Amino acid sequence: MSKFQAITSLFILVFIIILVTYKITALSSKHSTTNHSTSNHHIQVQLLGVNDFHGQLNKYQMVSGTMAGGAEYLAAYLKKYIKENPNTLLVHSGDMVGGIPPISSRFKDEPTIEFLNLLHFDVGTPGNTELDQGVNELKRLIYGGFNKKTGYFQGANTSYSSANIIDTKSGTPL
Repeated sequence: MSKFQAITSLFILVFIIILVTYKITALSSKHSTTNHSTSNHHIQVQLLGVNDFHGQLNKYQMVSGTMAGGAEYLAAYLKKYIKENPNTLLVHSGDMVGGIPPISSRFKDEPTIEFLNLLHFDVGTPGNTELDQGVNELKRLIYGGFNKKTGYFQGANTSYSSANIIDTKSGTPL
């Protein structure tokens, strides 16, 4: 592992720890009915992660005798595990769009971002396929904007974090 990769990994780990701490603090104060010190109070936090979805909104296959794939299956599994622990952080680690079937690619990946918005991810990071259509298109999917084919798009509701995508013109993180 290079020094840059180690620093990037450390940065992302620190970011997730800060996010988890923030969410735990918010949950503790929201659920607390007494004024007891929280120094001895523990909350079990669950991290649910998704990656490499690639806009497979309507692609299915059998896995160990069970149907898997598709938006509704992913949503149902996540909903089930979130229900088991309301102190859940939902994260995705890239390749959620790009290299995808026509149901999303014909509409510039907007259907996949809209689906991800419905799932209420806490944080995500772009993968390499989020860059398939270039940096400006990645920014449009995240922040919203206009596309000639689809019109105005609201963008992602998810916060994104990345320490290793560098703007080649300025040399700074994107």
